[in-house]
Amino acid sequence: MGKKKKRAPRREMPNAAPAMASYLASMQRDANDRGIKETLEAIDEISSLPLVEQLASIRTALVRLGTDVALNDADLTGDGDQKPVASVSDRDIARSIFSMGGDISGHMENSALSDFAFLCVLGNAAAVREKLRAAAPSPGAPPSSASSLRNLLESRETSM
Repeated sequence: MGKKKKRAPRREMPNAAPAMASYLASMQRDANDRGIKETLEAIDEISSLPLVEQLASIRTALVRLGTDVALNDADLTGDGDQKPVASVSDRDIARSIFSMGGDISGHMENSALSDFAFLCVLGNAAAVREKLRAAAPSPGAPPSSASSLRNLLESRETSM
């Protein structure tokens, strides 16, 4: 008779729990991705709407993301709602709204931007400098006289 072959040492089976957890997390990501995809498709459709409908749609999306739009409305020259967006999927949605230009293109097409904002968007540096010079308080003026310059620089122009 021949020699017996040595058996390979028995390998331990890895614990199945981490693999199952990973699989379930993957399934959850896939489900979230499908929801995100549908939302992103809806965002793409927003850009084809008339400006008034764009404003309403973007505002609705911002509210769903947890944005305090009342705070933003109450102080048009303030910082607005700056709290972090809660989840990765919500950040993706917010990023998509901003990457499509928010609603600035509609504002431009409908002449709904201030002259200053329009000049900034166009990149007309000379005209922007002139507007800034005109709004700047004179040297030695009290701080309250800087409100014109602050309003020029800090006013939000769109629903974003």
